[in-house]
Amino acid sequence: MTGILQAAGLSGVTLLVVAAVGWLAVRGTDALVQRAVSAQQSELRQAEARWTSALGSRADLELDLRQKRDALYRSLWPKTQVLSLTPINKELTYADVSQLSITLKDWYFTECGGLYLSVRAQRAYREAQEALTEAAGKDAGEHVWREPRGDDYERLRLALSSLRTALTEDLQSRIAAPSLEGPAADSRGGSQSQPG
Repeated sequence: MTGILQAAGLSGVTLLVVAAVGWLAVRGTDALVQRAVSAQQSELRQAEARWTSALGSRADLELDLRQKRDALYRSLWPKTQVLSLTPINKELTYADVSQLSITLKDWYFTECGGLYLSVRAQRAYREAQEALTEAAGKDAGEHVWREPRGDDYERLRLALSSLRTALTEDLQSRIAAPSLEGPAADSRGGSQSQPG
C-alpha cells in the first residue's frame, strides 16, 4: 500500500486529510439533506392542517345551508299541493292560481326563501312563477281543470312538480341508501331523484 501511495505522490498524511475532507463533505451533505427533508415534512404538515381546516369549514357551511334550506323548503312544499297529480283539484280557479303566485312570491322575498335556492331550484321557481302568472291572467272565476284534458292544470302541475323535484335535489332527500350489494347495485337507479 505504501508503494501505491508513493507512486501517486501521496503521503499517508495527505491521504488521511483527503479522507477526512471526504468524510466531512458526506456528513455535511447528509445534514443538508436532513434539513431539507425536515423542512419539506413541516410544509406538508402545515398544508395538511390548512386543508383539514378548510374542509371542516366547508362542511360546517354545507350543514348550515342544508338546515336553512330544510326549514324554508318545508314551508314552501305544502303551498304547492293545490296542483298535485292526485287527487286532481277540479275546484281550482284561476283566482286561486293568482293567489298561489302571490303566496310563492311572499315566500321568495318575505321569508327569504329565494336566498337559499340553488341555481337549478331558482330556475324551476322562476318557470313555475311564469306559468302561474300566465294562467292567472285568465278569467278569475273559471276553473283551471277542464274536461277532457285539463291542459292548463297539467302545465301548472308539471311546473310545480319540477320545483318540488329541484327542492328535493337541493336537500338530497331522495337519494337511495347505500346498498349492501355494493356500488354496482347502487348504480342501477337508486340515486335519481323522482318527480315531486
